[in-house]
Amino acid sequence: MGILDRVHPGPLGPPVVLVAAGSEVEREGLAATLADYTCIAVASAREGELVLAGGVVAVVVVATDLADMAGLEWLGQLRRRNQSVMRLFAPAESSEELAIAAVNLAGVFRYVRLATEQGGLAQAVAEAIEVAGHRIGPPCMREAVAKTAKAHAQCRTSMAGCLLQEQHDRTQLAESLFRPVSSQGGWTGRGILSMAIFLVSGLVMGIGVFTILYMIKTSLGIDLIPHWHLHDWLAQ
Repeated sequence: MGILDRVHPGPLGPPVVLVAAGSEVEREGLAATLADYTCIAVASAREGELVLAGGVVAVVVVATDLADMAGLEWLGQLRRRNQSVMRLFAPAESSEELAIAAVNLAGVFRYVRLATEQGGLAQAVAEAIEVAGHRIGPPCMREAVAKTAKAHAQCRTSMAGCLLQEQHDRTQLAESLFRPVSSQGGWTGRGILSMAIFLVSGLVMGIGVFTILYMIKTSLGIDLIPHWHLHDWLAQ
């Protein structure tokens, strides 16, 4: 059975994980930790490319060395080609240099330091499949997720959160005659109160200015009201 004969596990089967490692022992060890998935093991990047061409692989798990090139080199090629498959790097022996290269050069989704121990690889694959499901979901789902993410990003500084803050603001406007009017006119409770204070203040200031002008003109003998002077009223 060739590589291409194993590419189609069926639409209802478990997710397909491509395991690439130059060593047969390493391939078997990585595949053994992924018993819940359909694993396709290859020794080289060339074989891996043939499997990826089938379009059914969800996650690629690559070891340090392949039969024809370094694992990180192949992962870097997949990244540059914008492959939609999720990429994981699982070296046999971890090091700081490999971790830095995996992030900077290959842009892997997860760097699995202990791939064959404590279920680390299985957990990383599960997370990759979940993220991939969000990426390839229906357009309406992607749009809804994007809008939600944008709303949360805009309200990160709110201590109570957007929804709680909106409910809090609505309770500030008491049930009264102003509520239905303000709801239809687009007014808020604070806006109505501010406008009322402004009108009252303007009316008081207008009356005060008129009174001062009247007193000054009357004291100078200028009739604002015929045959009535302020000094005559004071004399009484």
